[in-house]
Amino acid sequence: MLRTLLADRFQLALHREARDTPVYALVTDKNGPKFRESPPAAKGILRMNGAGRITASGGTMTQLAGWFSNANGVDRPVLDETGLTGRYDFALEWSNPLVGPTDSTAPSIFTALPEQLGLRLEPRRAPVEVFVIDRAEMPSEN
Repeated sequence: MLRTLLADRFQLALHREARDTPVYALVTDKNGPKFRESPPAAKGILRMNGAGRITASGGTMTQLAGWFSNANGVDRPVLDETGLTGRYDFALEWSNPLVGPTDSTAPSIFTALPEQLGLRLEPRRAPVEVFVIDRAEMPSEN
């Protein structure tokens, strides 16, 4: 319905394409992960608590990477390349300047991930699907 509205009112035309862009790859650190696998009944919940704390109960690495991809502490998309396919319980605390005032004692996300979870963000380039606007006009009258 929203696509139809935008196409009708704004003559919006767009398409998707893959572009080679800067990303971060979420990978395991050289010493391996520092969290435990969840019990089989875990629901897969990630919670943001404050300006730089996340807790997971049955969370996946894909969820964690997706969560960071939504501008929660990093400036580019994050791809899960850990190879970890299970569900895990973990907690992470860092200084997140994108959310609010930073705690001067909290580490950056690039320090916190290896220290607390045994993971790291590696800068890379990869194809990412983006929307490209082909045309847009002033809205039509009601």
